[in-house]
Amino acid sequence: MSTMLSIAGFVVKVQKDNIILSSHTDKYGCKDDREPDIVIDFDEKYLEDEIAAEREQKLDLPTEQSEYLAIYRSLCEKLIKHDCFLMHASVIAANGSAYAFTAPSGTGKSTHAALWRGNFPNTFMVNDDKPIIKISDGKVYACGTPWCGKHELSSNVVLPLGGIGIITRSKELYVKRVAPKDEIAMMLNQIYRPKNSELMFLTIDLLNIMLKNVPLYRIGCDISDEAAILSYNTLTKEGNNNL
Repeated sequence: MSTMLSIAGFVVKVQKDNIILSSHTDKYGCKDDREPDIVIDFDEKYLEDEIAAEREQKLDLPTEQSEYLAIYRSLCEKLIKHDCFLMHASVIAANGSAYAFTAPSGTGKSTHAALWRGNFPNTFMVNDDKPIIKISDGKVYACGTPWCGKHELSSNVVLPLGGIGIITRSKELYVKRVAPKDEIAMMLNQIYRPKNSELMFLTIDLLNIMLKNVPLYRIGCDISDEAAILSYNTLTKEGNNNL
């Protein structure tokens, strides 16, 4: 059995029945009669690789969860040739643009996004964990996906990316613009890096385009409304000036 999805503006056919993925068809199910742009022929090798990676992290996930993640691995590799890549981030929408918070796991990117939602009613989540970044006609967009973290916060939207904030825990609240060359190692760690060298080179090219066109910030913050208000006011003001 196959599942038809609409993701990042593409029609995706997944030739594998997965109960977790099927639970997201209310937002991402596709009734489009077009031929699919991307077909995922589920390869058991992807599942084997996923389970091996989970064991390295001392994870023991149910098979359907491993399948769900393996399908995304396959999709992400196919999307690279459509000028898209995965970035680990919590992405929130405000005033028609998207803003991405990225950081190592456990730093507080989802918490910071939640503080935006709590303080500004004009915001909503694009994706809380694994958004797709799409380059189209020289512009950079953030896209919701069904792979969106334990809280399952996502919207099936494609929005211009107005800014990227690297979250840093700090008692001192600050938001400062940083140069991409100073954060390239950090950003490389936050994207999906395929093992295939051709796909990796393409991914690096896409990352460079994103960093040249989207303002990058370091956000020093605690878990406070004041931190969210400071970053919101800075990113949405400067981000709109860069779109």
